[in-house]
Amino acid sequence: MALIETHYFSEVLGMQTAMNVILPGYPGAPARRPIPVLYLLHGMTQDYTSWLRFSMIEQYADEYGVAVIMPDANMSWYTDMKRGFAYWTHLTEELPQIVHRFFPALSTAREDTFVAGLSMGAYGAIKFGMLRPDLFSYVGAFSPPPDMEAHMCNPDFPDWEHRLYHDIFGTLEEYHAEDGDLYTQAPLRAEAAKNTKFFLYCGTEDVYLPQSRSMADALREAGYDMEYKESSGNHDWYFWDPAVLEFILQLPLKKGGA
Repeated sequence: MALIETHYFSEVLGMQTAMNVILPGYPGAPARRPIPVLYLLHGMTQDYTSWLRFSMIEQYADEYGVAVIMPDANMSWYTDMKRGFAYWTHLTEELPQIVHRFFPALSTAREDTFVAGLSMGAYGAIKFGMLRPDLFSYVGAFSPPPDMEAHMCNPDFPDWEHRLYHDIFGTLEEYHAEDGDLYTQAPLRAEAAKNTKFFLYCGTEDVYLPQSRSMADALREAGYDMEYKESSGNHDWYFWDPAVLEFILQLPLKKGGA
C-alpha cells in the first residue's frame, strides 16, 4: 500500500491545492487492474487529511483493493461559489483528469468509480451522484445535512457562517433556483441517475437526523435506487468510521483486491 500526499496547481481554482491518495497493494502483489476508485469527501471545518487522521480508511482501502482520493474542498460545500472559488468544476471536471494523469493504474470506468463523504461531504456526495451520474456508480452519504435554507436562516449560527453560506449559494432565491438545492434537483435528476446506487446513513443521536430522513424521503419518492439506515451514533468519527466500512462492503469489490 502507498500513501501519497499530492500538491498540485489547479487551473480552475487558480491556486495550489492538495489531495491525499491511497493506493492499495504492494509491489509485485497480484491486484485488480485497473484499480477501482473511491473519492472520499471531508466535512466542514475539516480538510483532505481528516479521513486519514480519524478513521481506518488506509486499512479498509488495502483490504478491499480500492484506491482512495481525498481532495481538499475548503468550506465550499462542493459548490461553484457565488463569491469564491469554483470547487464543483474543479472536483468534478478538472480533478478526475489530474488523478488519471498522475495515477494511470486507476480505473476510468464509471462502474469502478464511487464517491462518499461525511456531513458537508455527504451533501457533496449526494450532489455528485445526482448531477454527475456519468462519473459515479455508488454514492455514500454519512450524516447528510442537505437543507441549506435551514443553515442560511439558522439564528443560532454565528455571523461568519451566515456570510459563508451566502457567499457560497447567494440569496435564498438563487439557492432554490440552482443546483445546490438537492430537494428541488432530486426529481429532475432521477432519470439520469437511475443506474446510480445511493446509501445514506445517520446516527439516531445526530443533530442532522431530521435532514437525513427528509433527504432519504426525497430520494425515495423520486424513485432513486436508495438505501437508508439509522443506527446508534452521533455526528462524530465514532459513527463515520464504521459507516465508511459498511459502505465499502456494498461496493463491487473483492477482499484483497483480487
